[in-house]
Amino acid sequence: MIAKKKFPVLIAGLGFTLLVTGCSGVMATPGALIKPPAAAYVASDVNQTVLDEVNKNLPKGAKLVDPSEPAGSKAVQTVDMNGDGKDEIVATYRTVEADGTEGPAGILILSDARSGYKELINYKSEGYSVKFIKIASITEKDKKDIVVAWSIGASIGNGVDTLTMKNDKVIKIASFYANKLDIEDLPDAKGQKDGIDEIAFWQHDTGDAYVINVVRWNGEKFVSVPAVYPAYFKAVVPFYQEKVKEMPDAAFYWYYLADAQLKAEYYKDAIISAGKGMAILEKHPGYYPEMDKFKEIETKASELSE
Repeated sequence: MIAKKKFPVLIAGLGFTLLVTGCSGVMATPGALIKPPAAAYVASDVNQTVLDEVNKNLPKGAKLVDPSEPAGSKAVQTVDMNGDGKDEIVATYRTVEADGTEGPAGILILSDARSGYKELINYKSEGYSVKFIKIASITEKDKKDIVVAWSIGASIGNGVDTLTMKNDKVIKIASFYANKLDIEDLPDAKGQKDGIDEIAFWQHDTGDAYVINVVRWNGEKFVSVPAVYPAYFKAVVPFYQEKVKEMPDAAFYWYYLADAQLKAEYYKDAIISAGKGMAILEKHPGYYPEMDKFKEIETKASELSE
C-alpha cells in the first residue's frame, strides 16, 4: 500500500504554506524547458586588492568557497546590482567553528573601490555549502538581483535567499526551501515576456513527485502566477508521463500528471489521468492521495474544457 504522512512547512516570504516531506537535495529539474541554472554573467577577474578587502571582511577563520553551480562559478564575482555603473563585489565563504570543524556557508557583498569597499551585507546561512548563485531580474525589469541557494540536507533540501539592493544597502527580501529550482522570464498566454523573472520551486512530496509552485515578486512578497503556468507546466508533463509508465499503479504519479496537464491547459488529458488515478483508488482505497484530490482536478478540467 502506498501511503504517507505529510508535514506542513512554512515558506517564508511566499505568503502561503505547502505540504511537503523529505527531499533529494538536487537542484536540476527535468524537461526541455526545465534546466539547471545557467551562468547569468561571467565572473570578472578580481585583483589582489579586491581579494584583500574581501578577506578583511570575512568572519574569523572563514575561507572563500566556490558555488557548486553553474560550472565554473568563482567565490569572488562582480555584478552591478543597482545599475549605477559600479560593480558590487560578491563573495561566498565557509566558516570555521571554534573547535576547528567546518561551519555554515555565507555570503558577503561589498561596494566597489570608488565607494570605499563598504560592506553591504554579510551573513551566515543555514547551509554548509553554496549550491549556486544566480543573477536575475526578480524585483524590477533590468535590475540585477541575486538568488543564492545553500545545501542544507536531505530533510529540507536547499535554503534559497533572494537579495536585492535598495537605498545603497543589500537586503534579503525572501527565504524559502526547495529541492529543485528554475529561474526564468516565462511567457504569458500571448507568448509575451515582461522582463521579470519567475521562480519555479519544486518541493518533494513522495517517490519522485513534487509540489511545484511558480511565483514572482509583487513588491511585497512572492505570489503564484497562473498566467505563466501553461508555459512552464507543458515542460513538466513529459516528466510525469515517464513516471506513470515506470509505475502505472502509483496513484500519486497520476495525480501529479493530471495536475500538470490541468495547469498546462491540456484539459482532456487531465480528465483522463484523473480517471486513471481514481480507478486505482477504487481498487486500493488506502493509496495516496485521497479521491477528492482527483475529483477536484476532474471538475476543474471539465469546466475549463467547455
